[in-house]
Amino acid sequence: SNPTLCQSEFARRLYFGDLHCQSNETQGTNTVESLFRFGRDVSCIDFMSHQANDWELAQADYETIQRVIKQYNEAGRFVTFLGYEYSADSSGGGDHNVLYLKDEQPIYRSGHFKVHDRSDTETDRYPLSALLSTFQGRNDVIVTPHIGGRPAAEGTASLDPSLTPHIEMCS
Repeated sequence: SNPTLCQSEFARRLYFGDLHCQSNETQGTNTVESLFRFGRDVSCIDFMSHQANDWELAQADYETIQRVIKQYNEAGRFVTFLGYEYSADSSGGGDHNVLYLKDEQPIYRSGHFKVHDRSDTETDRYPLSALLSTFQGRNDVIVTPHIGGRPAAEGTASLDPSLTPHIEMCS
Protein backbone atom coordinates (compact mmCIF):
# COMPACT_ATOMS: atom_id res chain seq x y z
CA SER A 1 0.00 0.00 0.00
CA ASN A 2 1.02 3.61 -0.43
CA PRO A 3 2.13 5.42 2.72
CA THR A 4 -0.64 7.04 4.76
CA LEU A 5 -0.15 10.37 6.49
CA CYS A 6 -2.34 10.97 9.55
CA GLN A 7 -2.72 14.52 10.77
CA SER A 8 -5.43 16.68 12.30
CA GLU A 9 -5.41 19.55 9.78
CA PHE A 10 -5.37 19.44 6.01
CA ALA A 11 -4.96 22.14 3.40
CA ARG A 12 -7.66 20.42 1.31
CA ARG A 13 -10.57 18.17 2.10
CA LEU A 14 -12.45 15.69 -0.03
CA TYR A 15 -16.24 16.12 -0.05
CA PHE A 16 -18.86 13.69 -1.35
CA GLY A 17 -22.26 14.58 -2.73
CA ASP A 18 -24.92 14.12 -5.36
CA LEU A 19 -25.87 17.05 -7.59
CA HIS A 20 -28.50 15.28 -9.68
CA CYS A 21 -31.29 13.85 -7.52
CA GLN A 22 -35.00 13.66 -8.24
CA SER A 23 -38.10 12.82 -6.23
CA ASN A 24 -41.71 12.03 -7.06
CA GLU A 25 -42.37 15.68 -7.93
CA THR A 26 -40.99 14.67 -11.35
CA GLN A 27 -39.04 11.56 -12.47
CA GLY A 28 -37.98 10.13 -9.09
CA THR A 29 -39.62 8.33 -6.20
CA ASN A 30 -40.57 9.32 -2.65
CA THR A 31 -40.81 12.88 -1.37
CA VAL A 32 -38.18 15.58 -1.65
CA GLU A 33 -37.96 15.58 2.17
CA SER A 34 -37.19 11.84 2.29
CA LEU A 35 -34.60 12.34 -0.46
CA PHE A 36 -32.65 14.95 1.51
CA ARG A 37 -33.07 13.08 4.79
CA PHE A 38 -31.62 9.95 3.14
CA GLY A 39 -28.71 11.91 1.65
CA ARG A 40 -27.85 13.55 4.96
CA ASP A 41 -28.64 10.83 7.50
CA VAL A 42 -28.16 7.53 5.66
CA SER A 43 -25.73 8.21 2.81
CA CYS A 44 -23.81 10.70 4.99
CA ILE A 45 -22.84 12.80 1.99
CA ASP A 46 -21.68 16.40 2.35
CA PHE A 47 -23.75 18.17 -0.32
CA MET A 48 -26.80 17.60 -2.49
CA SER A 49 -29.06 19.20 -5.07
CA HIS A 50 -32.50 18.40 -6.49
CA GLN A 51 -32.75 18.45 -10.29
CA ALA A 52 -36.40 18.16 -11.29
CA ASN A 53 -37.14 18.22 -15.02
CA ASP A 54 -38.33 21.73 -15.82
CA TRP A 55 -41.10 20.81 -18.27
CA GLU A 56 -43.02 18.84 -15.64
CA LEU A 57 -42.22 20.78 -12.46
CA ALA A 58 -45.26 22.61 -11.12
CA GLN A 59 -44.59 25.93 -9.40
CA ALA A 60 -46.05 24.63 -6.12
CA ASP A 61 -43.64 21.67 -6.21
CA TYR A 62 -40.71 23.99 -6.98
CA GLU A 63 -41.66 26.09 -3.95
CA THR A 64 -41.74 22.92 -1.79
CA ILE A 65 -38.30 21.94 -3.09
CA GLN A 66 -36.95 25.42 -2.27
CA ARG A 67 -38.38 25.21 1.27
CA VAL A 68 -36.89 21.75 1.90
CA ILE A 69 -33.50 22.77 0.50
CA LYS A 70 -33.37 25.71 2.90
CA GLN A 71 -34.57 23.49 5.77
CA TYR A 72 -31.85 20.85 5.22
CA ASN A 73 -28.96 23.23 4.53
CA GLU A 74 -26.68 23.16 7.56
CA ALA A 75 -23.27 24.85 7.22
CA GLY A 76 -20.44 22.55 8.22
CA ARG A 77 -22.60 19.42 8.07
CA PHE A 78 -24.75 19.21 4.93
CA VAL A 79 -24.86 21.78 2.13
CA THR A 80 -27.83 21.91 -0.23
CA PHE A 81 -28.07 23.66 -3.57
CA LEU A 82 -31.23 24.83 -5.27
CA GLY A 83 -31.44 23.75 -8.87
CA TYR A 84 -33.40 22.10 -11.63
CA GLU A 85 -32.80 20.22 -14.86
CA TYR A 86 -33.20 22.40 -17.94
CA SER A 87 -34.72 19.71 -20.17
CA ALA A 88 -34.69 20.90 -23.76
CA ASP A 89 -34.75 18.46 -26.63
CA SER A 90 -31.31 17.85 -28.12
CA SER A 91 -31.89 20.28 -31.00
CA GLY A 92 -32.61 23.01 -28.40
CA GLY A 93 -29.45 22.33 -26.41
CA GLY A 94 -30.35 19.17 -24.50
CA ASP A 95 -30.37 18.59 -20.76
CA HIS A 96 -28.37 20.87 -18.47
CA ASN A 97 -28.33 20.97 -14.67
CA VAL A 98 -28.80 24.47 -13.28
CA LEU A 99 -27.29 25.00 -9.81
CA TYR A 100 -27.94 28.17 -7.87
CA LEU A 101 -25.64 29.34 -5.11
CA LYS A 102 -28.48 31.36 -3.54
CA ASP A 103 -31.95 30.43 -2.32
CA GLU A 104 -35.31 31.46 -3.81
CA GLN A 105 -34.29 31.68 -7.46
CA PRO A 106 -36.65 31.47 -10.45
CA ILE A 107 -37.03 28.52 -12.76
CA TYR A 108 -36.45 29.23 -16.45
CA ARG A 109 -38.05 26.30 -18.23
CA SER A 110 -37.28 24.91 -21.64
CA GLY A 111 -41.06 24.60 -21.96
CA HIS A 112 -44.27 23.60 -20.19
CA PHE A 113 -44.84 20.15 -21.74
CA LYS A 114 -46.40 18.59 -18.60
CA VAL A 115 -46.99 21.75 -16.55
CA HIS A 116 -50.69 22.58 -16.58
CA ASP A 117 -50.33 26.09 -15.16
CA ARG A 118 -49.05 28.22 -18.02
CA SER A 119 -49.22 31.57 -16.24
CA ASP A 120 -45.43 31.92 -16.23
CA THR A 121 -44.56 31.05 -19.83
CA GLU A 122 -42.83 34.44 -20.20
CA THR A 123 -39.99 32.99 -18.11
CA ASP A 124 -39.42 30.09 -20.53
CA ARG A 125 -35.98 30.08 -22.17
CA TYR A 126 -35.66 28.05 -25.35
CA PRO A 127 -33.23 27.20 -26.84
CA LEU A 128 -30.27 26.82 -24.48
CA SER A 129 -28.66 30.02 -25.79
CA ALA A 130 -31.66 31.97 -24.38
CA LEU A 131 -31.08 30.42 -20.94
CA LEU A 132 -27.36 31.15 -21.02
CA SER A 133 -28.06 34.72 -22.11
CA THR A 134 -30.34 35.15 -19.07
CA PHE A 135 -27.54 34.03 -16.75
CA GLN A 136 -24.79 36.01 -18.48
CA GLY A 137 -22.71 38.02 -16.02
CA ARG A 138 -24.01 36.23 -12.92
CA ASN A 139 -21.56 34.59 -10.55
CA ASP A 140 -24.19 32.74 -8.50
CA VAL A 141 -25.27 30.09 -11.01
CA ILE A 142 -23.61 27.11 -12.70
CA VAL A 143 -25.00 25.34 -15.77
CA THR A 144 -23.68 21.79 -16.30
CA PRO A 145 -24.26 19.82 -19.53
CA HIS A 146 -26.00 16.53 -18.63
CA ILE A 147 -25.29 13.46 -20.72
CA GLY A 148 -28.38 11.47 -19.75
CA GLY A 149 -31.87 11.73 -21.21
CA ARG A 150 -31.70 14.27 -24.01
CA PRO A 151 -27.92 14.59 -24.57
CA ALA A 152 -26.51 18.08 -24.30
CA ALA A 153 -26.01 19.07 -27.92
CA GLU A 154 -24.01 22.22 -27.32
CA GLY A 155 -20.33 21.68 -28.04
CA THR A 156 -18.03 22.62 -25.19
CA ALA A 157 -16.38 25.24 -27.41
CA SER A 158 -19.64 27.24 -27.49
CA LEU A 159 -20.19 27.25 -23.73
CA ASP A 160 -19.30 30.18 -21.50
CA PRO A 161 -16.72 28.94 -18.95
CA SER A 162 -17.95 31.47 -16.39
CA LEU A 163 -21.35 29.70 -16.38
CA THR A 164 -20.17 26.22 -17.31
CA PRO A 165 -16.87 25.58 -15.51
CA HIS A 166 -17.23 21.80 -15.83
CA ILE A 167 -19.13 19.07 -17.66
CA GLU A 168 -20.76 15.87 -16.49
CA MET A 169 -18.67 12.80 -17.31
CA CYS A 170 -21.30 10.16 -16.44
CA SER A 171 -24.86 10.03 -15.19
